[in-house]
Amino acid sequence: MRQLLAMLVAVVVTITGCASIPSSGDPVYVDGVDTDTTGGYSITPEGPSEGDSAEEIIRGFIDAGTGLADDYAIAREFLTSSFSDEWDPSTSVLVYDSQPTVKVSDDGSAEVTLSVGATLDEDGHFSEMSENSDVSQKFTLVQEGGEWRIASAPDGISIIRPRFSLIYTQQTLYFYDPSYGYRVPDVRWIANTPAAATRLVQLLLKGPSSWMGQGVVTTAFPEGTTLAVDTISTSSSTTVVPLSSAALSASTEQRQLMLLQLQSTLSGLSSVAKVQISVNDTTVPIEDLGDSAPVLNPSPSAKRLIVDIDGTLSYLSDDGQTEQVEGLATSFTGMDVTDFSIRGSVAVATTSEGLWRATDSEPEAQLLAAGDVEDVSLDPFGYIWAVVDGAVEVWSSDGSEVSPSLSWGGHVLSAKLSHDGTRLVLLVKDGSQVSVLISGVVRDQEDKPSQLIEPLSLAVVDATSQAVAWHSDEAVTVLSTTSEGSTVTLMTIGGESTTKASTTTPATALAAGSGEDSIRLLLTDGSVVAPRGSSWLQVASGVTSIGYSW
Repeated sequence: MRQLLAMLVAVVVTITGCASIPSSGDPVYVDGVDTDTTGGYSITPEGPSEGDSAEEIIRGFIDAGTGLADDYAIAREFLTSSFSDEWDPSTSVLVYDSQPTVKVSDDGSAEVTLSVGATLDEDGHFSEMSENSDVSQKFTLVQEGGEWRIASAPDGISIIRPRFSLIYTQQTLYFYDPSYGYRVPDVRWIANTPAAATRLVQLLLKGPSSWMGQGVVTTAFPEGTTLAVDTISTSSSTTVVPLSSAALSASTEQRQLMLLQLQSTLSGLSSVAKVQISVNDTTVPIEDLGDSAPVLNPSPSAKRLIVDIDGTLSYLSDDGQTEQVEGLATSFTGMDVTDFSIRGSVAVATTSEGLWRATDSEPEAQLLAAGDVEDVSLDPFGYIWAVVDGAVEVWSSDGSEVSPSLSWGGHVLSAKLSHDGTRLVLLVKDGSQVSVLISGVVRDQEDKPSQLIEPLSLAVVDATSQAVAWHSDEAVTVLSTTSEGSTVTLMTIGGESTTKASTTTPATALAAGSGEDSIRLLLTDGSVVAPRGSSWLQVASGVTSIGYSW
């Protein structure tokens, strides 16, 4: 009966929420069904019932992982009085996709097997698996007061995916590139509770993800700055963030950057409209940075997409009209251009003969002769990145090579630098496995790339994958191609993945600007297609290569 009731509750919760499940925001409570007006969902599970079997206690405990209230008070009811104080639910979340298998032995030991599709660690890092993996957990049960209770179990909680999507929300912490020219996102997942703002600020003050450490990004908060209260109140029109006295050591400009970090990080919560900083119960007056604020999610120049038609670089408008790129249109005429990158008045291109650079006032110059060169990127500081014979290489604007040290194996199929210059996405083949990796870029005091951080493995993808591109500052696109057509997969770094409809003609190249609607594919017949709903729409023909101007 308990299992049937739990299944019915799950159905009710899913149906109740599906009409308007938020992708961000703070909480509204469902089930029992509890609701609030702040924008999210939470579930109130059942506690143990008299006479429950050992298996029912285990299943009830797993289901109770959805009840976050009072530090998982309902889940603790399934535990012995001594183990209740020891169990730590905050260490991790296992996201499973089907009902767990529970085997209980006569001696009170039990084994639970979960089909896990994703995990969440204690700092909110979400990892989605390419294939579900069976995870076994050991439990011990004893009789306490004539009822079965759990005497040992793994720390952390397990939540079935539909409920995870209700209880947890994807949010973004913001740090800065070392030049303070850009705001750099660090995606985390947090519980949809009234303490969401507190949790985000705590994570922000703790610092960036490890693969963005070692100088890849920086923070404006002085070392040692902590939150001065247990809980931030978001009940008024202005959310005041009380910080420790270490914050007072910041300069005027640094305080402005601190405030902007908080504003950007808390902007995903519907309960937060205006943010102020206080120290020692006194509000710190800080002026907004205004137009001098570091850039958020950099976008291509207004004319955006550029196509190579008959050896001429031209802007392509949404209605299919073309306009030659002033000063650069004929820079690579007569060359078999396979890829190019334009930033301001500088253009670089890869051809069958190597790597080339041109400006609006200087003719093309060859930086690298021959070799298998592809996937070129110009970074904000003028450095040129490309994949050469399956490895990443970097050049300065004068053509001298500056190769960061790479700390992993495999053959690089494709690589693109983020538009803020802080991260590199790579498509790497190692044996028969193809993976999407993200590596942080460390630069010296002159902004020269000096090191690539040990990468984060984003996903194992189909072996037919051939290209990657950034379509926002926190998401990438992966192109997979077979003889029957091509498919693009959209991946949020630290988030979930979705796959768009396939093309019926294979694609040879991928380009993306800012947003999913900016994705463009170059097909084998020379046509360029753009996503339109669940299909692709042709926007140009006779094209040999595609890219964006930044």
